[in-house]
Amino acid sequence: MGLLDEIKMLLANGVKFENQSMQAIGYKEFKDYFDGTQTLEKTIEIIKQNSRNYAKRQLTWFRKYDFAKWLAPSDNLGIEKQVKAFLEGV
Repeated sequence: MGLLDEIKMLLANGVKFENQSMQAIGYKEFKDYFDGTQTLEKTIEIIKQNSRNYAKRQLTWFRKYDFAKWLAPSDNLGIEKQVKAFLEGV
């Protein structure tokens, strides 16, 4: 609901869905909701699908780079090790 409130505030302050800032995933999908042609539930589902699609494109893009290191978000020790190695190389 925070995103919905943010978009309401932006629209109230003159931001239009045509603005570049409203073309991001999570914002652009609300246009049909505010036009009254789509339910909030459907809007949320479309945002989820678009987010998954974007994440998949990112993974595809990163896979072509050998230097990319894949770590689990819970691998705190591995992340710390990679950050230290990067900073030492700077």
